Amino acid sequence: MGNAVARKGVDEWGKFYSMTGMESPETCFWCGKPCSKRYCSDACRDRYYASFYYPVAREMCIDRYRAPSGSLFCADCRVCGKRSDMEVHHVTPVNGAPYVWSVLNQQANLDLLCSSCHEERTRKRYGHGRYRRRRPGGEK
Repeated sequence: MGNAVARKGVDEWGKFYSMTGMESPETCFWCGKPCSKRYCSDACRDRYYASFYYPVAREMCIDRYRAPSGSLFCADCRVCGKRSDMEVHHVTPVNGAPYVWSVLNQQANLDLLCSSCHEERTRKRYGHGRYRRRRPGGEK
């Protein structure tokens, strides 16, 4: 995803922005199947809008990294095979913005990482771990 910019499009229902890369006047915005409307079904419409809601997007991300055995694999080290201690990481950071409903919750912007890889990625980006340790009394 990186620094992707939403593309504008137009169809018979008006203007739209390509948020996921699937949007076009000839295909379903969610599944990409050819259709004459924005969505081929009510289910696709509902999934498309739900994918921008973090709790749903988080579960979709976890399902993408689930092996047939049920184990989860880290996007970075690929060897964890853990079933717990996995965290969803925003590739393009939310930087404190409200992200419950956000374009930043697109699947292309979410990775599943084990806690040590998540800590490392955050340390590389910000120079510290995910959570700054607070001293007693609330000072940083």
